[in-house]
Amino acid sequence: MIILNTIVWRDAADLEHLVWNTVHKRFYSQREKRLSVMKMEHFVMWWVDEGHRPALNEANARLDRHNELGNSDHAFGWSHLPQVKLWQQARCA
Repeated sequence: MIILNTIVWRDAADLEHLVWNTVHKRFYSQREKRLSVMKMEHFVMWWVDEGHRPALNEANARLDRHNELGNSDHAFGWSHLPQVKLWQQARCA
């Protein structure tokens, strides 16, 4: 069972605020229960040009690449963004 979701944010600070300072944090705090069966990364980020609307197949390709190669400028997780720190407190990569 997979749920695909793409969201475009202006910058990493705004995304960090949503994930760690709103009700969304509850979902992350319970991620072990929901995501424990996943053996690979289930979350990926990348920079997009203004006005670009990523498609699900693009997101899937970037997630695959992130799982194969780890963090890169092409596809990355929270640890690739040195300016955001709240994910470290929640122990989420």
